[in-house]
Amino acid sequence: MRPLSWFCSMLLAFGAVAGLPAASAAGSAGDPPCAIDTTPAAPPPTETKLSTLRQAYTCVLDVFYGRDRLDHRQLLVGALAGLTTELGRRDLDQPDATMPALSGDRTADWAAFGALHQKIFVDGILSVGALNRLTSTSADPVRLTLRRPSTGRTWTTTLTPSWYEPTSANVQAELVDGDVAHLSLGGFAPGSADQALAALAGLSTDKRLRGVVLDLRGNRGGASAEVTRLLSSFVHGKVFNYNCDADDVCTPNRTDDSVSLLGLPLAVLADGTCVSACDAFSGAVKDLKVGPLIGTRTTGLVSGPAYPYRLDDNSRLRLPTHYQLNADREIINGIGVAPDHYVPTTATDLSHGRDPALAKAVTLLTK
Repeated sequence: MRPLSWFCSMLLAFGAVAGLPAASAAGSAGDPPCAIDTTPAAPPPTETKLSTLRQAYTCVLDVFYGRDRLDHRQLLVGALAGLTTELGRRDLDQPDATMPALSGDRTADWAAFGALHQKIFVDGILSVGALNRLTSTSADPVRLTLRRPSTGRTWTTTLTPSWYEPTSANVQAELVDGDVAHLSLGGFAPGSADQALAALAGLSTDKRLRGVVLDLRGNRGGASAEVTRLLSSFVHGKVFNYNCDADDVCTPNRTDDSVSLLGLPLAVLADGTCVSACDAFSGAVKDLKVGPLIGTRTTGLVSGPAYPYRLDDNSRLRLPTHYQLNADREIINGIGVAPDHYVPTTATDLSHGRDPALAKAVTLLTK
């Protein structure tokens, strides 16, 4: 699930938009259609061109569920605001980086906005050299000076940047404090709820569990069906969030009471890297008082159910079909879910190998 504001971030990541010829309300005649992508995996990426950005822009305005109430100027203003903020942060601000006058005509405003960013593209293709100035993709080594708070030791080290490839298992389970299950869930991928439940069953083979600490720190989000299934193993008979259309007509999402209840107390750990479906799960646990939420505020990137649309560089643009409200009908997107118990992990904690949020969860399950 990804919010509409991602389009502005995409424009920023690509250096915003260069000037384009006028297009009809459905895009230029040669533009690829904005169609839901049902393929299981995208082909290898190709060059990102101006047509890619034009396709994304028209796709949002033609397909997004709230398009009838969406002012295209919000996209353009948001994109330039993000770009100028980044330019300033990197001491690269430009004297002509000023929003052009916008007429209210979406194709004319697109062309005016694009004229501001011609230098980012060469012959209609993204200039990697220009983009690198903003995204710092250089693999040059970085030299760091570190200080360990527990001992006062100071030392230096050199790091060489590289792409991060997750290698750990999505579900990890262990016993802490003798009889508390510590279950780490990296994402709500298809099948993850059953994997988590199987891991819990494995821990309880020889021991009766006192409770479950579900660790969602770093959870990447995923499928809403997995949220429903895992949540339903702890609570039944509840509406845990709502999907609402552009007219604010909301459909409740209910727990699946065919899922067997575990009958165990639950505590959930969350932080600022708990995203999307993880936001939704954390919000449901808090509003329904299924168990205490411990750690720091979640990311707040949960727009609602969405479909992917393939762009002409083989990237995907996900557009929500509805917006989402939490169980108490509040909006989480852009705000996140505040924990019941604010327990950040400090540098000193890391230095000593301590996990204060986990320790707090175990204490609460003991009461």
